[in-house]
Amino acid sequence: MRYAKTLVVVLWGVLMLAGCASLQSGDSGGKGESATAETYRITGSVTYRERIPLPPKSVVTVTLEDISIADRPAERLAEETIQAGRHQVPIKFALYVDPARLQDNHRYGVRATIRDVRGNLLWTTDTTHSIDPQQGSAEMGSLVLVRVSGS
Repeated sequence: MRYAKTLVVVLWGVLMLAGCASLQSGDSGGKGESATAETYRITGSVTYRERIPLPPKSVVTVTLEDISIADRPAERLAEETIQAGRHQVPIKFALYVDPARLQDNHRYGVRATIRDVRGNLLWTTDTTHSIDPQQGSAEMGSLVLVRVSGS
């Protein structure tokens, strides 16, 4: 009987390890936006230097745009909209894009804005934050936004 209990404990341990291994080899189980081998992932955070709290119901928008041609509007390739709610900066973001949409001879930029509940622009990026389309992913660090005058 003692050996039977030991055998049950050992089998239980093996089954637990097998279950953990199958979870690690599958998808991450996130929102369906998890990075795969076919996805270019861009991560970072949005912040600003002013010591001003975000207004209630602010909206943070982070986009990846094709900025190759100066005479035409930038093509938006990916976008994440974050309802700030009670959160304050820095606010993390993650963009996902199909690498087949990225061309080596094009320029791509990550842009971020913060708008109030009425849609008024409060903060925006004022510099180009480029990505390298030949890399598998990009860590942008902190995108520091500047306050829009009159806001």
